[in-house]
Amino acid sequence: MSRELYFIEHFFQGTNRTLPIENLLYKFLIEYLDRYDRNFNTSFFIRTSYYPPQQLRELIVRDSYQLTNNLECLLEILFKEKEHLLNSQFSADTATAAYLTILDGLFVEMLYGGRSERLDKRISSTWDVFWQGINGSKRA
Repeated sequence: MSRELYFIEHFFQGTNRTLPIENLLYKFLIEYLDRYDRNFNTSFFIRTSYYPPQQLRELIVRDSYQLTNNLECLLEILFKEKEHLLNSQFSADTATAAYLTILDGLFVEMLYGGRSERLDKRISSTWDVFWQGINGSKRA
């Protein structure tokens, strides 16, 4: 789990931080899915988060929540910093919850179907709806 935490924190606090918010958020989705596809530790962690063995369920759920909570915190900070660029109808908390739901859905698709045209279509379609919703007509 420490590698996943490092990846997430480094991604959002590193040089990517200077990207426009739309590019930053989309890039994170793509890079995390690529990481799942290429990195055994990442795919193992995510698979066991969704399907923990009963004997380790409590430990795995705790670690999964820790990772999710850290990501949630980083996203909320980002959305609060950029709220002047976003649709005022949605709070940072709402945008964060929606984004995490997209990530969860894409991970489930990866679990069942791997990297596929179906996944690519879901990424594209979901992203377009999400971004138009939180961005409205504003440009980041």
